[in-house]
Amino acid sequence: MHQLDNYVESIKKQFDVGKKIRVSPEYTKIRHLKRKAEKTSDIPLIKELHNKLLNTEYTLFNDPGYKRLHYVRYADD
Repeated sequence: MHQLDNYVESIKKQFDVGKKIRVSPEYTKIRHLKRKAEKTSDIPLIKELHNKLLNTEYTLFNDPGYKRLHYVRYADD
């Protein structure tokens, strides 16, 4: 099993790309609009944008600049 672990570790080093996953541009846009609304104290708009933020993905799904390989060895006794 040790050889398999070493092999998979070498594949993982080649496969992994990027340091951090990016934030979704849509989420960033809504967050910016919410901060602008907070400065003007537009309560109905703040509530609407807050609800949109809760229903929007924070990270960019399928970011081509970020990928990870996860390896879990399962041992059966």
